[in-house]
Amino acid sequence: MCIPKYVYVVLAGYGVSVGLGSLFTSWIVEKLRKKYDYRREGEDQEPKPKDKKKEPKGKERSWKPKRLPQITGILDRTLYTTALLMGFKEFIPIWLLVKVARGWQVPRRKENGPVPLRDLARYNIFFIGNALSVIFGVTGALIIMWWCRKLNVEVPFLNIFAFEQN
Repeated sequence: MCIPKYVYVVLAGYGVSVGLGSLFTSWIVEKLRKKYDYRREGEDQEPKPKDKKKEPKGKERSWKPKRLPQITGILDRTLYTTALLMGFKEFIPIWLLVKVARGWQVPRRKENGPVPLRDLARYNIFFIGNALSVIFGVTGALIIMWWCRKLNVEVPFLNIFAFEQN
């Protein structure tokens, strides 16, 4: 079975965008969270197992999954890379606007005092993570485009929205 050249090109680009991007972004964000004490005690930890007899029925767990931001980052980088390859570069600022508008609150002063450092750190770490995701998403797309030109290959599924210009 012969695998077309473009398969390796696409795997390399998405590997950088999603794979390497996930590892690096997660590492940087974790370092920043630890340094600036972003997480409150027990916020990202799964509750310890309790005796089933003592836990009331229908009680929902209030912990937040630790990996949810990483999964969101993987989705972001995949979307950024794909949007650029399909010619929808406008998607990136629109997606970032949606993420910010969905409820991320700017740190505010409390009772004429200074902005709490933890809130400010959380706000800045959010933007650093997004910036790194955009960088890796764009880099993955550029790798794919560069190799396609160099090898003179066309990736069939990326031409779905390519229209001929007369």
